[in-house]
Amino acid sequence: MSLLVKEGDKSDKTGDGSKFESLTLRPGGDYNISPEKRFYIGVFSEIKSMDGNNQNLINQHLAYHRSLWNEGTLVFAGSFVKGDRALLVIAAESIEKAGEIIKRDPIFQAGYYGKVDVEEVRGFDPKTL
Repeated sequence: MSLLVKEGDKSDKTGDGSKFESLTLRPGGDYNISPEKRFYIGVFSEIKSMDGNNQNLINQHLAYHRSLWNEGTLVFAGSFVKGDRALLVIAAESIEKAGEIIKRDPIFQAGYYGKVDVEEVRGFDPKTL
């Protein structure tokens, strides 16, 4: 019921000649990406119009994040100061698994955000937080 437009391999954006994968999640579609154990960041954007403040949805969203935290999957979550975007840092076996975790977030399922860009985070060590 949801997912992806794979933006394709991005090459040499880091200046070191390396390639990396990224995802843009949108309602509809599916994707296939080879698995690796990594940390991923998901940036939620393109807020859709919602009627009023849906406290039930917010409670479901926060409960989901608490469950991810308790299982050691969620590393960090928060919204940008402007309120137009939010982000998650999660530990997952692959970018595909990261996408599956994000798809289960009630805020994504409700269509509050129009897309989520997911990328691997290099050199991240949560033990230094």
